[in-house]
Amino acid sequence: MRQETTIVSEKVYPKYDMSDFNIKELAELLVKEKKAGVSNDSAFADFFRRCGMEYGEFPEERRGYLEHKFDICEGFYKIYLDQKAFIKAISIYDKSEQGDLHHSVGVEFPEEDIDRLQWMIVQLRAFGMNGEAGILEGNGLYGFYSRGYLVISYHKQQSCFR
Repeated sequence: MRQETTIVSEKVYPKYDMSDFNIKELAELLVKEKKAGVSNDSAFADFFRRCGMEYGEFPEERRGYLEHKFDICEGFYKIYLDQKAFIKAISIYDKSEQGDLHHSVGVEFPEEDIDRLQWMIVQLRAFGMNGEAGILEGNGLYGFYSRGYLVISYHKQQSCFR
């Protein structure tokens, strides 16, 4: 008698690594897009995929600040081996009343992951963004950060993130 079985492949999660998300490269993409004056969403999608992220609806237990702020429940995300660590990104395009393009990228991770936040700040400072008290500015970009998230944009008045 032949028995049929269904093989369900389990998702293989990567080991946690802070170097797998280069926020400096993301900032460079924002500057390049700002100079061109035309949105280039595919360049950002390629970047997130190279970081090992996938696009889709965020797992329910990983929803937090960015989803609450924008009422968005999908974007790029990556869950790590221990399944407690994650990183996710939401990309928002907007136009001013004058027709200027604005682009902001929010990156969220566990609040207790202070090492990742510090690593991102170090990378952005090396890129030329400086500031204090949770705000960075430089190279035509503006950003702010707190425990568990960092947002960079090329429009200073992007108050929707606050």
